[in-house]
Amino acid sequence: MNDVEPDTETKAEIIQLVHNIVMRHGQAKPSFVRPHYDFELLSGHLAGATAALRRSWQEQISGPEAAKWQTQKAFTKRMDRRMRSFVI
Repeated sequence: MNDVEPDTETKAEIIQLVHNIVMRHGQAKPSFVRPHYDFELLSGHLAGATAALRRSWQEQISGPEAAKWQTQKAFTKRMDRRMRSFVI
């Protein structure tokens, strides 16, 4: 153990270990693990997400940001109808 080079038996074991690692490295095949969904909790999460979306949406169309929303809505309609100018 105190020598610079390991003895022949240790060398053979190390070479065999490295050989086994190299041979087995490519043998592991990834497999698909199907996710497990808890459908009992899904409705609660959907209800919470829907309520949050509705609050956010309501603030955008009727809160202090309503003027910006109406401008965006008008711009989107003009782009959809290929209008190039404002009609007042």
